[in-house]
Amino acid sequence: MVADAFGVLLMRQYFLSLPSELVDAARVDGAGHLRTFFTIAIPNAWPAIVTLAIFMFQATWDEFVWPFLIVNSSEMKTVPLGVQSFQAGELSNFPAVMAISAVATIPLATLFLIFQRYWIRGVATSGIRG
Repeated sequence: MVADAFGVLLMRQYFLSLPSELVDAARVDGAGHLRTFFTIAIPNAWPAIVTLAIFMFQATWDEFVWPFLIVNSSEMKTVPLGVQSFQAGELSNFPAVMAISAVATIPLATLFLIFQRYWIRGVATSGIRG
């Protein structure tokens, strides 16, 4: 799921935004392509990597169609399928649906709060062009 079009585009754009002086300095110091990538590019790309991880976790967490087609036991239901099971045609229990929806956002909010500094750093540096 990480190698989808959005992930490739996000990482490509982030790597293109890195200053070329960093790569040039590594080349002058005698670093090859792999060493430059692992010692210069990856440590500077942590905000983009964490942002992509948050987006991919959110997309996987909110997946509905594929689990709906595959899962046939109630023990294996995902969160969106559990929310959908609270709705029964026109007779939905809206307070229960809203409560389970609020509980379903807790893991995403917790993940964001844990990695918030990387997220903010990625947003803050994305518009700076050297």
